[in-house]
Amino acid sequence: MHKKIMKKLIILFIIISFPNIYGGQFPKHLNIISPGIKLGYAFGENGGFVYGFEVSYISVDQDRIWNYGSVLSYDIGRNYQKLHIGIEGFLYFGGVDFGPTLLLERENIYYGYSITPFLGLLIYPYFTYSKIWNLDENTIYELGGYGKIPLPLNRYDETEYIIHPINNEN
Repeated sequence: MHKKIMKKLIILFIIISFPNIYGGQFPKHLNIISPGIKLGYAFGENGGFVYGFEVSYISVDQDRIWNYGSVLSYDIGRNYQKLHIGIEGFLYFGGVDFGPTLLLERENIYYGYSITPFLGLLIYPYFTYSKIWNLDENTIYELGGYGKIPLPLNRYDETEYIIHPINNEN
């Protein structure tokens, strides 16, 4: 059951990211995929250390201050696993991510949402507020950090305002 839901959320992440995957269709956009690991601490009765991974797909336009992307995150806590897909907006070295969250606890699945403000470059301190419906302890407060590596999918030519696929020699 959990595997089916995880597959659906990964497909949803790809669909949300799809309009920007081919950089040539959006001049002046740099497309980046950014995988990473996260370590944190969740507060409360079911609190404890949390670890997991996150991958972001972002589109950067150097003429805009506010840019956007999509996020897929998987966390393992003391008594639960949390799967999140979201939309993120960011400017320079900080931003916010918002979207639906699934909490998997033993054989139960709970639905909710998470909001995560973050700061940084390569290393991102973060705070996550998760609201989970139909669960006794329905709010999770998490504090921690991400270590992420930005991997550009294309390159930005500032003189011509043209995006080239990264494997193109022109």
